[in-house]
Amino acid sequence: MMFYNFIKKDEDFRTIIAWVMIMLFMLFAGFFVLNVGQKIEIIDKTIIITRMFYQKEVISLKNVTKCEVITGVSSYGRAGVNHYNEVDIYYTAEGENKKVEMTDTLYTCYNELVRYMDYFVKCDFIDGINYSSRSIEIH
Repeated sequence: MMFYNFIKKDEDFRTIIAWVMIMLFMLFAGFFVLNVGQKIEIIDKTIIITRMFYQKEVISLKNVTKCEVITGVSSYGRAGVNHYNEVDIYYTAEGENKKVEMTDTLYTCYNELVRYMDYFVKCDFIDGINYSSRSIEIH
């Protein structure tokens, strides 16, 4: 509002501001769709992984070769340290070996998937804490 008179006088500046606003909106909308529309459903012996609200990947339990649950993974960034867990499911579909990676911070029903795979003895639990962090936590 404080730049209204300035924007009102200069049409080129108005178009630049409009394009910047449109690009920021598209960036926000893209981030929202990529991170929010992810969920895991377990129905009978079938795992359904939904991405971006409409992309679905259906995995039958009999096609799963192994499941790795990596706990204590950390990523370091400007905002600090993010701790999360990760699941890697290896399966065969249409004669090809495939892999799906999921983190507990983005997918709903993550814990149910881990319990389900552990119940059917498909899980390998791996400690994802690196050696230097492990030595700090021990002392």
